[in-house]
Amino acid sequence: MKKNTLAFLGVATLVVLIISASTAYFATASSGSISQASQSTGNPMILIILPGGTSFKVSSSYDCVAGHYALNFKVSDRVTLAGAFTAGRPGVTGYIATALQAGRIHQGHPSHWIFSTGLVKSTQFSVHLAPGSYVFWIEGADLNCGSSISMPLEMLTHVNITQAFTLTPT
Repeated sequence: MKKNTLAFLGVATLVVLIISASTAYFATASSGSISQASQSTGNPMILIILPGGTSFKVSSSYDCVAGHYALNFKVSDRVTLAGAFTAGRPGVTGYIATALQAGRIHQGHPSHWIFSTGLVKSTQFSVHLAPGSYVFWIEGADLNCGSSISMPLEMLTHVNITQAFTLTPT
């Protein structure tokens, strides 16, 4: 009986902390089917949606079928999304799109977007966002689209998050 009471009190405390944090600011993040818990820094107003030091691979392509990594997140207040990453050869393009824009794909990436890094091997960004649902989409480089075939057709491009992707109220 005591264990159940203590477990209930722990859950109640956690719920109170979440409620008090969400009154000022709310964001959730997920990648594919894996849910990723947002972490708070020492400042309760800054939320980390992708920690520094995270790494993943996307496929870059020489025949216009590159792979991507998508980070879905929602915000309930005006925020600034900031972060930085590096990528191996031949580079990647980062897109920030609304969920609606990312729902329509054109040549392997969102049909429209509100921000793009362009093809880069290293970048730092800061973008202001209104409340809504968004996707940060990192796509491997598409090279030689419509021209000669190069071998190999695909290669893995390693991406490192060098500065955590954070959401800060504006």
